[in-house]
Amino acid sequence: MNAPNFASLPEGDALLSQLGQRRPTGARRWLRTGLVGLAVALGIGALIALTRQGNAAPVRYLTQPISRGYLVTTVTASGTLRAKDSASVGVEVSGRVIAVNADFNEPVSKGQVLVELDPAPLKAQLLQRRAQLASAKADLANRPKGHRR
Repeated sequence: MNAPNFASLPEGDALLSQLGQRRPTGARRWLRTGLVGLAVALGIGALIALTRQGNAAPVRYLTQPISRGYLVTTVTASGTLRAKDSASVGVEVSGRVIAVNADFNEPVSKGQVLVELDPAPLKAQLLQRRAQLASAKADLANRPKGHRR
């Protein structure tokens, strides 16, 4: 047997007001219907999810006994390398290099000899200057006293 719908009767508004309720307006009716529909949809979705879980294959784990060993990892990358610190090196003389005592990216310390130059041209130049000095001293000694050039 169906329950009577008092809200549809003309006296329904008076009866609802005595019970402390109001007739739902259009927006409230849509909101209530939407919330009920959402609850039903969520319930159906949860029921479907629970029934499908029973059919899922069990999770399997692959295990391995613990052992000591080396871990080898290879990384391949491309890019530009930049030194963290760098310094410019200059020389006071030029010449032929006979030994290089430092390599690229090798740490060096203050005062360390990095490059050795061939001393032969400098020794020849030194001997030439000494010969010029000796010649100038001999010219000075052979001049008559008080004579200026």
